[in-house]
Amino acid sequence: QLIVGGYNHILYSLDPQSGDQRWSFEAKDRFIASPLITPSGIFAPSADHNLYALDFSGKLLWSFRTQGALWAQPISDPECTCIYLPSMDHRVYAVETQSGAERWKSDDLGGAVVGTPAYADGVLYVGTFGREIIALDAQNGQVKWRKPVDGWVWGGPLYRQGMLYFGDLNGTFYAMEATNGEIQWKLQPDGPIAQSPWLSDEALYFSTEVGTIYAVDFSGSVRWNQTVGGKLYTTPVLAGDKILVATTAKDEIVFALDHNGKSSWAFIPEKKK
Repeated sequence: QLIVGGYNHILYSLDPQSGDQRWSFEAKDRFIASPLITPSGIFAPSADHNLYALDFSGKLLWSFRTQGALWAQPISDPECTCIYLPSMDHRVYAVETQSGAERWKSDDLGGAVVGTPAYADGVLYVGTFGREIIALDAQNGQVKWRKPVDGWVWGGPLYRQGMLYFGDLNGTFYAMEATNGEIQWKLQPDGPIAQSPWLSDEALYFSTEVGTIYAVDFSGSVRWNQTVGGKLYTTPVLAGDKILVATTAKDEIVFALDHNGKSSWAFIPEKKK
């Protein structure tokens, strides 16, 4: 199944080969974040404040309500029968996957959380609209440390080998130590960064709202940058030897780049007659 949420309040299951609809589920507001798919089911956050748990036929199993809109994909924890849910009510929740019961919720973190947290070694790392990165104990939601940054953190941080990588809406990209929040280096690209970075074995990739893709090595040196059409709000995706980028361009909606940043192709949908 291909599970797709829409701004029309509907979550769709599509046949990935044909595009035919298998089933749909309607909420009371938009689906902004992607749903989380686990062996236990489909967990779809909605702007109507609810996390919906569905089985693979689209049947509602339970719902969990917060005090704010849900714009971020939750994450699962292999060490816990729960998922971690960020909310715009300034909190992160741990929710039991089978029952939808609340295991814990964090204190007010001082800003909305709209990016997917990173998880490593029993710690959750979240960025907030309070201009902070905050480390939470995954056992109880207690704050372990917090670090101020220049702007709102929209995309969640990426964890790699004891380091966190992320950008903010002030247009700064950071490398930060996961143990204590110490900033190792930062870059100032050409615009706001509204999504999480993406990782390969050789480099980090991130995009700016003004339409530029950056490849950066782990010491903070820029390998290349490439401007594509339209604004960029989503994380680049690796597909084979290509980097795929979704854009708000008028005609092209997906660009493919090689690992040197050179354009390979662009997809332009056929216009309806």
